[in-house]
Amino acid sequence: MTGARADRLLGDALESPVHRRRFGPNGLCVNRPDGKPAELLPVREEAGYLWLLPPGRAADSGAGVPA
Repeated sequence: MTGARADRLLGDALESPVHRRRFGPNGLCVNRPDGKPAELLPVREEAGYLWLLPPGRAADSGAGVPA
């Protein structure tokens, strides 16, 4: 994605362009477009990206993060 922004800031929330979920400054999901309650998911930073890992996977295990 050369030259394209992968996210956008709405107020103090960062919105994912793929899932349209919004995350507050503390990293918690503050809005889901489907109206369901937000769940806590393990997150891992890798190569400048934040990866939401499948439930039950530890954030430090590397499981679920594409190589």
